Amino acid sequence: MTQKKTSLILADSSKIYTDYFDGLDKIREKIAEDSEVILSIVDPQKLLLDPAKYLSELGRLFFEAHKKEMKKSIHVGTKKAKRVLDEIKES
Repeated sequence: MTQKKTSLILADSSKIYTDYFDGLDKIREKIAEDSEVILSIVDPQKLLLDPAKYLSELGRLFFEAHKKEMKKSIHVGTKKAKRVLDEIKES
């Protein structure tokens, strides 16, 4: 493999990882913002009465509110994995 080709692969790899982590950071920020809202609505009395049931319900609500971000994170991860595999195949 030539040095030029190696440099191009490394540059592409760097962009892949930068894009991947930028995407994750955006998703993390959105979830962190919304999780603060959810934590502000926790009802301590309901939590103490049946913690498992109450937390399961909050988790379900959180999941429902973040379906789009979770699907996007799966897409970002899948896209990154495909790029990495393509790079391995090419080298």
